[in-house]
Amino acid sequence: DENALTCAPNADFYAVTKFACVDEDIDFRDNSTNGVVDSYLWTFQDGNPATSTAQNPSVSFNSEGRKTITLTVTNAQGSTTKTIEECVVIAPIWSETGGPLIQEGFDSPANFYYHYVPVNHDNNMSTWRQTSSAGYSNNTSVVLNAIEMDVTNIDEGGYDIDELVTPSMDLSNVDDATVTFKYAYATQSTDLAGITDVFEVYISNNCGQSWSATPRVSLEGYDLVTAGSVSIPFVPGGAADWREESFDIPSTYLRSGFRMMFAFRAGKYPNNLYIDDINMTGTVS
Repeated sequence: DENALTCAPNADFYAVTKFACVDEDIDFRDNSTNGVVDSYLWTFQDGNPATSTAQNPSVSFNSEGRKTITLTVTNAQGSTTKTIEECVVIAPIWSETGGPLIQEGFDSPANFYYHYVPVNHDNNMSTWRQTSSAGYSNNTSVVLNAIEMDVTNIDEGGYDIDELVTPSMDLSNVDDATVTFKYAYATQSTDLAGITDVFEVYISNNCGQSWSATPRVSLEGYDLVTAGSVSIPFVPGGAADWREESFDIPSTYLRSGFRMMFAFRAGKYPNNLYIDDINMTGTVS
């Protein structure tokens, strides 16, 4: 109206994609609220450009790693700044796994922290982490503590999306590649209709900027469950609680910048999900 107040903006932004290779562009989007923005100032760790005054810049990064991004927005009423650490993850041009074919038992917490990327879309207490409490061949694996997103707990009550992205691999000298992995999952639902969780695996040939249109593995509802209905936090008790899945990698994905993404979409009654022994086989030229 004629007496409307002018307010200072609240800085906010997001990256269109969280992953890229070195020297590949990522688009950033201004998402500021509360007031009309007169000027923008972005800073990008190891970015090209390192700073920008555009509203929605496109930036590449000249080194691998997890990058910190800052945006300051200003108008006549004031300015605010937002910083997101590990906002984007940049992969090197070489393999991060020490070789082209991954063999992963999740025995090292440090290796998991530095090379795997949990994507917690709801930014809450349920996320992928390395654990030493259970595993298929020993007592280590990775777990999504999905029971903590259940309606009976203090979180918002299921329906989360959590992803786990592998390190980048160079498969340009590999033929006939196959991936196997073990997983264990229990539901809290006491009837089949209540099991609506989905677990899928996607692959990428551009460091995770985009993912395969269809999943290489898709498990839903009762087909996902390996250990029945459990009302307390699920921990696999032995080999019988685990199941193996496998898939072939199409030839169009046998190149540098290969990644895999394990994605879990919770229903209303999820419990904990474990992954172990990710193994890739193939012919190396």
